[in-house]
Amino acid sequence: MGKKRKTVNRKGQRKYNRADVIKRYESGEPVISIAKDYGVSREGIYLSLRKLPDFKGLSDKLHHDRMSDSRKKNSLIRTLIEKGYSNDEMIEAIGVSKLRVSKVRSSLRKERNAEIFRLHSEGVRNVEIAKRLGMTQNNVSNTVCRHYKK
Repeated sequence: MGKKRKTVNRKGQRKYNRADVIKRYESGEPVISIAKDYGVSREGIYLSLRKLPDFKGLSDKLHHDRMSDSRKKNSLIRTLIEKGYSNDEMIEAIGVSKLRVSKVRSSLRKERNAEIFRLHSEGVRNVEIAKRLGMTQNNVSNTVCRHYKK
């Protein structure tokens, strides 16, 4: 019987297997994590993948799927923010990073501020803006003042 092949290298990383790389990529695993497992660069993985006949189409499909999942998570975060969930509750419930929740909150804040500025420029009083947006008049005034101080 022949010598059994080792499946890991000296550093404990997997031996490079092109067929396994392709299978993992097709299943949606990010290139960076595949590269880390094999101890090679991302570019090394992409060199193998580019040899596939339909790499561009597969790459576009996987990218679209990831973006779709990302948009769904952002939409869920927005909904939970509007329902009053704290950052920690959302991180635990959805399993997203604190940075991602902060970015969605920031995006919502920018949209709200743009609405405040639009209404204010139309001549709507701060009290009325506050009622429409479910805020206090003081918060609206502070937002408007900060905007004009810049």
